[in-house]
Amino acid sequence: MLRVKPRASSLYWGRRESREAMSRWIQRIVERGYITLEDAFDVANHRLLAERYMLALVPGHISFMPDAFRPVLPLLKRWAREAEAHSEGEFQLPLGELTPTQLPQLERIVYNHPRAGVVPKGQAFVRASRLTGLPVPLPHAHLPDGLPRDALLHCTIEKTPGVLTERSGVGVWGGFSPTRWLQRVFQNEGESEPTLAEERERIQNSLLLPAQREQIGLSVRFSPTHELMLLSRVGFEAWGYRTTQGLKPIRWEQLPPEWLKPPNPQEASEDP
Repeated sequence: MLRVKPRASSLYWGRRESREAMSRWIQRIVERGYITLEDAFDVANHRLLAERYMLALVPGHISFMPDAFRPVLPLLKRWAREAEAHSEGEFQLPLGELTPTQLPQLERIVYNHPRAGVVPKGQAFVRASRLTGLPVPLPHAHLPDGLPRDALLHCTIEKTPGVLTERSGVGVWGGFSPTRWLQRVFQNEGESEPTLAEERERIQNSLLLPAQREQIGLSVRFSPTHELMLLSRVGFEAWGYRTTQGLKPIRWEQLPPEWLKPPNPQEASEDP
């Protein structure tokens, strides 16, 4: 018997996707003019087609919610709302409060997630094991018997001010530049470094849309010194935007003066 696996994106093995639902999702993004964190979550519901459409719809967008998170998407959305409701932008939940169904779903993500890793508490992303001092960052080595029921699920919403600098052919904004990057670009207009000079010229000749990037972080804190990172700045990420001055674009001269001041030396090396 010969089995042939189709190559077309809409014909992969697995759950078939609704093109009607996908069309409605795209239409909402086009009407709004930018993507939100909710849209990033919904990528997992339209996994086969969403990545291709997001790359076409949103300039410079590479934020994809992992398909593995689909079973816990309702929970993830609720945790994100809880984190956003707190002034610190954080939300913690003891794993013991998850239902008998929810906990195994989370464990399946932990032990099958290709980018999950153990990091020192408070570190933003998984580094190479030689830098952390740990034997290996994989959760299997540190939590071989499953997640401790007294561990804490830690969800954060990181909000970063900046501007959207590009629009796609259908009018959806993207190409986010945070204020720290703008400060670095404009701190010395006489600087001749090619990358900064090109970026400075690009921004000065572009329409800009002030916005705030909202990015979710998700980890499991299982010891006083270490945590298991699931969603972070590096690896699998999920973010969206929220405009801060409506949809009316501005020129760079209209940016708040403090956005163009020299950055903190400790932060000056950060990339957008």
